[in-house]
Amino acid sequence: MKKYLWILTSVLFYCIAAFFGLLLAGIFIKIFYGAFSQGSQSKYATPKLFMFAIAIFCFYAVFSIASDLLKKLKKKMCPYVNSVAFSPDGKYALSGSGDKTLKLWEVETGREIRSFQGHANSVNSVAFSPDGKYALSGSGDKTLKLWEVETGREIRSFQGHANSVNSGAFSPDGKYALSGSGDKTLKLWEVETGREIRSFQGHANSVNSVAFSPDGKYALSGSKHWREMKTLKLWEVETGREIHSFQGYKYSVNSVAFSPDGKYALSGGALSALDHRTVNLWEIVTGKLIHDYKSKVYYSVNSVAFSPDGKYVLFDSYNNVLKLWEVGTDRQVREFIRHLDSVTSVAFSPDGKYVLSGGADGKLKLWEVETGREIRSSNQ
Repeated sequence: MKKYLWILTSVLFYCIAAFFGLLLAGIFIKIFYGAFSQGSQSKYATPKLFMFAIAIFCFYAVFSIASDLLKKLKKKMCPYVNSVAFSPDGKYALSGSGDKTLKLWEVETGREIRSFQGHANSVNSVAFSPDGKYALSGSGDKTLKLWEVETGREIRSFQGHANSVNSGAFSPDGKYALSGSGDKTLKLWEVETGREIRSFQGHANSVNSVAFSPDGKYALSGSKHWREMKTLKLWEVETGREIHSFQGYKYSVNSVAFSPDGKYALSGGALSALDHRTVNLWEIVTGKLIHDYKSKVYYSVNSVAFSPDGKYVLFDSYNNVLKLWEVGTDRQVREFIRHLDSVTSVAFSPDGKYVLSGGADGKLKLWEVETGREIRSSNQ
């Protein structure tokens, strides 16, 4: 029902935009026509090409404003699925959405088990604890929350960020949590007490994504900044020391991931403000760029993931497609195509047989890796 209501709203919105575009174009043409024709007896004194340019500009301006307003309206009518995660046993899935909730799903049936409510803003990030008993969520309300999966009970809220919490992760032993925020910092928390252990400072803008290394000793963070090239950073968890920055990005890193063996890092984002696309594979020890998937991506990348065996990388694109590539080569294994809007988050099942994706279309989708077949789709 929401889908058809949204289509009707969009058509109506653009019809109104077309009307105002015509109206605005007519007003400007009349003004400039008078200016050009003043002192001339010919009504053809105004260049037709100039009038055409005015009309195009008016339509472009009006439709750009209408498009921005529609995006904001869509987030309220059809909340984005911002983040997805598999449970360690692969039986359950978590999703976080613009409707301020987390939802727990049964993977085999697609059945919604429960909804976790307590955030006051969009849920931007979700994660399962290593034992699968707890869930972590980061929100636009500036908090990171810990939940009991079995009951949906909120255990505690980690407070200390001055802006939206964009990303959250559990340490491999489940004792610590890491968060990345719009306040330009990463924070390390003790899960059992909710105590802030330390703050990692060094980014010049919003931290979009964080990840723990498989051994828990290191952390990766991706940030956005149009003037800062050092938007991907590696940190020592125990001391909060920045080990090195990966050179190459000039604009934004939206998602980061460690390879299962901890030797490599995967990052997805935008190379520059004008070149909205890139996925890079890096060597952790040296910070060296190993492989660049830039030419294989059409738009900015929101989410990246390694397969559990480390042989493949998965990333999304704004053309509504998920892409599966062989690590370190130019061989594309397959594409997953069925989302109606941009894909916002991706995750592999623990056995590597399935892929979970969330989108701006409000859909949560399960895919079979071997065939690329969509198994099921659920509405957030």
